Amino acid sequence: MSDAAQIERVAIHEAGHAVAALALGLEVHAVHLAGRVTLRRHSPSEPADLLLFYLSGVEAERLAFGSPPPGGCKLDTYAARRAGFEMIGDLTATDALVESSQSQVRQLLSDRWLDVDRVALALLTGTGTLSGAELEALVAP
Repeated sequence: MSDAAQIERVAIHEAGHAVAALALGLEVHAVHLAGRVTLRRHSPSEPADLLLFYLSGVEAERLAFGSPPPGGCKLDTYAARRAGFEMIGDLTATDALVESSQSQVRQLLSDRWLDVDRVALALLTGTGTLSGAELEALVAP
């Protein structure tokens, strides 16, 4: 995969996290093309919202490119499983919850795909970082 294609995947991935975070009512501090979305430390969050947030990057890539990232995204998967386990306390049930939550995230992002695309484009054509306020200005209410 070329460097440009890899950077585009990262932009879509991080845009997916950012748009999902706003849709879930999480407060975003910043979005970075360097590979992370930072939430405000005191952003109220439920494990169910965090589960969807963590799954949203990979699902954005699946929607945009037809497949998850090469090699997966182990950190996001681990965080999603941890949030799921926090909700139900059983590893087998957690795996089923994570799997069933993927379709919910896919629908959330599909409904907001223009926002995902707009955020990714802003990351790619700007400085590579968007503040929470800049993100909110880009995303439709």
